[in-house]
Amino acid sequence: MVHDEQAAALEAPATALPAEACATMLTCGAARQPELCAAGRSAPALAGDMSADGCWFWWPWAGWIAPAGAPAAAAAQVAGTLSAG
Repeated sequence: MVHDEQAAALEAPATALPAEACATMLTCGAARQPELCAAGRSAPALAGDMSADGCWFWWPWAGWIAPAGAPAAAAAQVAGTLSAG
């Protein structure tokens, strides 16, 4: 099932995000695409959702984050965005 593969792909960058700097929550459901929500611990207003499509990790506004084969790069990009405030 595609949703299972997308959820599994999102687990890798979730694990790579520094737990002391970011809180993460993976949301899944039969009627929706899996998303990983990440929020900065020092500034919870800085938060973002990402999705995966098998080729890329994406922001919800269709901005690519990193290739699907590079979860560490995705985590670095998300962590950088969450600390930009």
